[in-house]
Amino acid sequence: MKFKPVLVCLALSACSGRVPTFSLQGYYFIGASDEKNAVAENGRLMQAVSEIVLAIYEKQPAKLMQYVHAQEGAIIDAKAFVTQAQVGQALEDENSMLYRVLWDDAYWKKTSPEETIRSYRTLFGKAGEIRVGLFYYSATECEARLDFKGRPPMGIMANLVLRKRGERWYMMNFF
Repeated sequence: MKFKPVLVCLALSACSGRVPTFSLQGYYFIGASDEKNAVAENGRLMQAVSEIVLAIYEKQPAKLMQYVHAQEGAIIDAKAFVTQAQVGQALEDENSMLYRVLWDDAYWKKTSPEETIRSYRTLFGKAGEIRVGLFYYSATECEARLDFKGRPPMGIMANLVLRKRGERWYMMNFF
């Protein structure tokens, strides 16, 4: 157990950048307003968003899988829902677009005409403080929009959408 903090520090120092921090920028209602529910859920949503972003930054597919619903799966590559098993395969397959988007800077350096297109891992490492805006569609569906205090170029980035099942929030889609 004594070695865990050292390993985490070594792993984080290997990334270009610094560990992002998080703050709630605000919360808003797209559907009907439910202030009481939002106040109750904001902390859980912020915890989920920060853990998802840090799992990407730390390149920890197993941690990401904790946010993929076992029966419903998630949307990857801006397509239809795929199973939890397919998400897991995509996170491990260096040739999948999900893997490339999250972690493969070499791919983007070779294929992107712009220097600003990099992996989410690199983007999160340059972000500094990540300000999160929560947009409630309903009591069980919320979009998390990220705003970076450090303002690195974002390249192409979608917003994370989370769906509540039971008492937990799961990714409906990846960024």
